[in-house]
Amino acid sequence: MAELELWVVARTDTELREALVAAERKALRDRMRVLDEIFAPLNAFPAYELVVSTSAEFVRGLAVSGILRSNPQSVKALTQQWIWAVRQLLPLKPPGQ
Repeated sequence: MAELELWVVARTDTELREALVAAERKALRDRMRVLDEIFAPLNAFPAYELVVSTSAEFVRGLAVSGILRSNPQSVKALTQQWIWAVRQLLPLKPPGQ
């Protein structure tokens, strides 16, 4: 959540925004390395990159929504639905590929 708060402040602070953009570039490389390790068993599927990127955004969304509400049953249900959706997506060829 601290990351989100920093980005909100950076909207009006050019120096902070520039520093965050530089830090995000490095963090993105590290994030992709870790995600590739986590999702390695799925890398032969056509929708691998789509699943990895949208899964990361799904988790980020859960973290942000967790600020407003904390319902473990809801998180579990959403996660199960996401797993179902990923299983449907993996064998498909994404648009533009």
